[in-house]
Amino acid sequence: MKTPNNKTCLNCDAKLEGLYCHQCGEKVIVDKDKSIFQIIGDFLNALFFLDNKFLRSIWTLIRRPGKLTNAYNNGPRKKYTKPISLFFFTNILVFLSFAGDMFDTPLHIQTEMFPHGTIAKNMVDTQIAERGINLETYASEYEKMSNTLSKTLIMLIIPIFAFWVMIFNWRSKKYFLDHFVFAMHTITFEILFVMLFVCHFVFFTAKLFNLPQLLQLFQDTYLSILLLICLAIYLFYALKRCYPSSVPIRIFKVIALIYLLFASLLFYRSILFFSTYYLT
Repeated sequence: MKTPNNKTCLNCDAKLEGLYCHQCGEKVIVDKDKSIFQIIGDFLNALFFLDNKFLRSIWTLIRRPGKLTNAYNNGPRKKYTKPISLFFFTNILVFLSFAGDMFDTPLHIQTEMFPHGTIAKNMVDTQIAERGINLETYASEYEKMSNTLSKTLIMLIIPIFAFWVMIFNWRSKKYFLDHFVFAMHTITFEILFVMLFVCHFVFFTAKLFNLPQLLQLFQDTYLSILLLICLAIYLFYALKRCYPSSVPIRIFKVIALIYLLFASLLFYRSILFFSTYYLT
């Protein structure tokens, strides 16, 4: 590998003391960067984010709740993947898996199982009557649009949950962005650990060992219990690291935040219905 000839950064003109500029981070291009293997590696990293930073971030998120949040809010940030990148990549994995519809809600559930169900049913009945179509035809159109919207509207949960985290930790005098990062890591943990790792482990174990009874865990009741347990454990330790307090106060915060998160999910379901309704 040849030693770079340039003495200053080509991006900001700062004096160079190595392969990376201390001022802007620009890397000096060397022969190795132009090899076919480097190009392939860069492509795979860009496509899958599977570098050391990403894997380290995943492990830290699951193994030490709250540490990743503190690292982004207070430093050091360099060795971890940014929260927004981690969140979006996790969502991409979900959409590519059999759990890809986990954020969506079928029409019959929207009209029967949520507080806005009565209003939703009346709106659907009116739409069907005005268009002169049957329920099955409308439901097919609705759920196609709902599935598309659910992949983007899920972002609404994060600022709502961040607001509640801020309310319960207002004495910490942190910026809203700090609470937002905490909320984003919490949602990412739920998606990554429960929806991807645990659910896929159960699914493939049931298929591999011919245990169909295990698939009952995917029913709404069991899945909600699993989400609740994992979320409680994560929040308990994440709050300990990010918002230190006594154990009784922390337990109270965990219970309150879980309740408010599920309330936020109900709000998300209602927004999903009305958005889908007016776009169908």
